[in-house]
Amino acid sequence: MKGKYISWIMALAVLVMVFAVLTGCDNDVTTEGLAQATPTSTPTSTPTANPGPQQYLTVDGYNLELAFCDEFNGNNLNQALWSYCPAWERQDLGNMWDKKQVSVSDGNLVLNMDYGDGVYKSGAIRTINKYQQKYGYFEIRCQINQVPGFWCAFWLYCTGVSGANGSGEDGTEIDIFESAYYGKDLIGHAIHYDDDSWQGGNSIYSDSYTSYVQGIYEGYHTFSLLWTPNQYVWYIDGQEVWRLTEKDVPGGICQVPLYLKVSVETGSWTGLPDQKDMPASFLVDYVRTYTIIEE
Repeated sequence: MKGKYISWIMALAVLVMVFAVLTGCDNDVTTEGLAQATPTSTPTSTPTANPGPQQYLTVDGYNLELAFCDEFNGNNLNQALWSYCPAWERQDLGNMWDKKQVSVSDGNLVLNMDYGDGVYKSGAIRTINKYQQKYGYFEIRCQINQVPGFWCAFWLYCTGVSGANGSGEDGTEIDIFESAYYGKDLIGHAIHYDDDSWQGGNSIYSDSYTSYVQGIYEGYHTFSLLWTPNQYVWYIDGQEVWRLTEKDVPGGICQVPLYLKVSVETGSWTGLPDQKDMPASFLVDYVRTYTIIEE
């Protein structure tokens, strides 16, 4: 009887030890998962939760059909769709666009901000003379800058933006998002037209809005625009953040096709980044556009 009692005690001790080991493993797994989820400023993280493009969407009551799509799944920029932005000096602090700061890797378009030869250099691409679209839905999924001192942007443009004729109907720069507010969980959106400031003139009409989204500088997010004949609507992660109707825009809603631009740059708006943080990357999972299905 005494032997059976001792055996029962030993069996109970083994069960306690097994339970402790299993509990410890669960804790280790949880800690490791949290560490892996920490975003970085280098193109090492692979985008997740991307089910691929849908052929048809409905947004705000508009039926839409896929028109343009780049998932960046190859090893090089698809130059049938995109061109490198010219090596222009950007803004007011000497930043230069540089095609060497553009690459495609691990399912991402990678646009770097870097420093070398005494100059800040950054990546930018556009679809000028390759693709343009009037009206529809425009979306990017990306991880924006993980360090301060520069901003990422997805925007629409055409040469008519600089035609100062008192109207936005002949061309409007539409900034779907700009990430110039690192550390504040803020994202900018804007429109500009009759803007010949780059030629020494003035930006005659601009309107802008700043969205607060907690944690927006962490991980991947979507930034979108619905552009119709009578309104612009901006979205972050599928949630509407700003709307302008034709009544809100004195020069009218843009009525001509615009091309796409994805860029990184720096200037006095953010101040220059710390050289020790360079290179830093803007990671783009995809760019997709949809046209409105006429019924």
